[in-house]
Amino acid sequence: MESASVFLRAMPQAWFKDVLICAHESLHALISAKRAHAIYFSDLECRFGEVVFNELEQKIQEFAPTVCIYLGEPFLPRLYLAKKSGAACRIGINTENIYPFLNLSLSPDGSSPAALISKYYGF
Repeated sequence: MESASVFLRAMPQAWFKDVLICAHESLHALISAKRAHAIYFSDLECRFGEVVFNELEQKIQEFAPTVCIYLGEPFLPRLYLAKKSGAACRIGINTENIYPFLNLSLSPDGSSPAALISKYYGF
């Protein structure tokens, strides 16, 4: 959650225009301040096979992202959601070891993940 918070604070406002964020409920205030579209999960409700997890999966698939950015630690249920998103480009930071869930790994060269993504997308 800490790395996601740092990332969200660093991204320019224009980046949030066409983004759906799937985030822990503790990030609700920060994401609302950015006026971003989001769906939230909690630690108690979001486990593989549960109703809330299935709803998250459905909402992500309906959004049909072209790019998925995974900021968390490797955690199989959330990696599964990244893969099930259908995004052709699923980006992580130093995530070479979790292919095929994520298929592009960026390696910071002293810059933050937000700076890497901004550079990658030209923000």
